[in-house]
Amino acid sequence: SASIIIADIYLHANELEKAINIIRNGIKLSQNKKDKRTLELHEAKIEVKIGNDDAAKLIVDRILNDDDLNTWHRIVAQEILGNITS
Repeated sequence: SASIIIADIYLHANELEKAINIIRNGIKLSQNKKDKRTLELHEAKIEVKIGNDDAAKLIVDRILNDDDLNTWHRIVAQEILGNITS
């Protein structure tokens, strides 16, 4: 997704708020569930990087509670949770 690429550019420039705003805008504009979940997981990763573990955990918990979660999203979500609790 273009939003992830642009957000990553901001992340590397240490402009974390801009990165998260790009991701959140991408989530709003997302037209399918898979893309939206991917962006939400990226948002959770950024939240962890910023130090907002609670916000990241809320995002991940919500995603993990989805019934039709694919394996890749589940793995990524569990990895994020592991980074929060460690």
